Amino acid sequence: MVAGGVGIAPVPYAAKVLQECGVYVDVVWGVKDSNELFDPSLIGLELHGREVMIATEDGSRGFKGTVVELMAKVVAEDRNRYDTIIGIGPKAMLREMCRVAKELGVVDRVWVSIETTVKCGMGICGSCCLRPLPKLLCRDGPLFRCIEVEEFLSRSS
Repeated sequence: MVAGGVGIAPVPYAAKVLQECGVYVDVVWGVKDSNELFDPSLIGLELHGREVMIATEDGSRGFKGTVVELMAKVVAEDRNRYDTIIGIGPKAMLREMCRVAKELGVVDRVWVSIETTVKCGMGICGSCCLRPLPKLLCRDGPLFRCIEVEEFLSRSS
């Protein structure tokens, strides 16, 4: 799992559920500087011997660079280590993650968690349409393969 900033929030629950299903989970967490970090166990992140890899953009702790750069380094070291990579964070991070995954030849294994306003939650109102795609976040997501949402991610913001 690749988490940018506050994208770490849903990771503990997701990791717990995955681990209960017998899935090994490593977490790559990136922030601007170490002041944004906290002990992941405070939010229930227990990885049972797996790794939480930290990236700080200013190099104050862990890997110096972005979370996507650290993800690229980890994946490049062993392209077959991970069956699935899930990204959670800001749209710009997810866009870059998909671009890098394509360069590394692992884009088919990468899923991203999209956020947008959801009103009705049933696909009726259309408020969560991922324009210009014919996809609704509430019905089709929130996880999408990079190749499904490339056009949505390429739009600015």
